[in-house]
Amino acid sequence: MFEIFSQKDVEKFKELKSYPEVFAAYLEARFNELKICLEEHFEGEDEFSLKDFGHMVVLSPLVDKLNDLNEVGLCPEENGLWGAIPEVVEEIVMPGCVVYQISIIYNDSYMMIFYLQKSEVEDCPEFQAFLKRHAPSTIYFEPQGNRKPRQSKAKYLFSGTKYITQGVDIHIPLSVQLAMWQFIEKRSTSQNPPMDYLQCFTLTPSSKNGKSVQKIECSQEQPAFNAILKVDAGFTVSEKIFVIDDVSHVTMLLSREY
Repeated sequence: MFEIFSQKDVEKFKELKSYPEVFAAYLEARFNELKICLEEHFEGEDEFSLKDFGHMVVLSPLVDKLNDLNEVGLCPEENGLWGAIPEVVEEIVMPGCVVYQISIIYNDSYMMIFYLQKSEVEDCPEFQAFLKRHAPSTIYFEPQGNRKPRQSKAKYLFSGTKYITQGVDIHIPLSVQLAMWQFIEKRSTSQNPPMDYLQCFTLTPSSKNGKSVQKIECSQEQPAFNAILKVDAGFTVSEKIFVIDDVSHVTMLLSREY
């Protein structure tokens, strides 16, 4: 069991040789996202810590008893992790590595996030039963941006494997990411106008009925297209996002990562 409370713990995890580097990059991105969301509520005088909010835990069935995680609040009487009811289960697909992210809410202000490498649990019957009860959604993560489209005459349907860069994962609220993916999915079958390989999204803070919301403006140069939508978000940002269809895969990245 490896527990992550602070940036120092992230750095220690990055030094471990028993886990893929891309996994460490994802954990750092997730920690930074949590820090952005929670830092204003942090009352400590030292560096930011997840101690009062619920921290991140990397588990391994090779050394951890997953049915007895009493030290992190999952007692054996309730079958540990297997008896928990998660808020969400996500399969995080990364280059050369797949992990499961299991978020469990303990109370209104405390949520633990557990991680398991797929390669360590894919043959575990208890975990397979857990997945049947709590079907996971899939998130694609790629730590580096700078992805450029291949030259192709293919029709751009944005239907390939979807990736987000580390910058998007850190700085863009999940609800905003989902809104952009859903918007592209709806547009992918549109021929009025057809989609270019590059979709640009400009994000700016806005308001709706006196409530702070995220304004998302989609633009396409050739052929010209513009649309605006507004979504609720935990926090609002000012960023420019590129979504690029490289035929075999689709990447969402910050414009400054291009």
